[in-house]
Amino acid sequence: LCPAGTYDTQFGTGSSCTLCATGKFSAAIGSSLPCTSCAAGSFIDGSGATSCTLCPAGSYTASIGSSSCSGCAAGKASSSIGAASSTTCSTCPTGSYSLKAASNCVPCSPGYYNSDEG
Repeated sequence: LCPAGTYDTQFGTGSSCTLCATGKFSAAIGSSLPCTSCAAGSFIDGSGATSCTLCPAGSYTASIGSSSCSGCAAGKASSSIGAASSTTCSTCPTGSYSLKAASNCVPCSPGYYNSDEG
């Protein structure tokens, strides 16, 4: 039987196991079905995976079968884990800021200000 993270291209013989491609996974042992694509909001950055990883806070992916997540733009932040859209990245309010891929906005240090959103 083929191990998890692979599938059997010879339909149950276990003689021809193929690694799941980047962005796809197989949790089953002995699967003859092609690997499953990761859902939006999750990714796999290598082959032979047995599960997908949720995009961390500060990032997102709207793509199915993604190999990575995109970071929120500087001046925006998201605390959502597994975000599937850039709309989860909220603009930082006046008096705060964020770097790219931030999970939260940071208040400006004493003596500094940011009069613009973001």
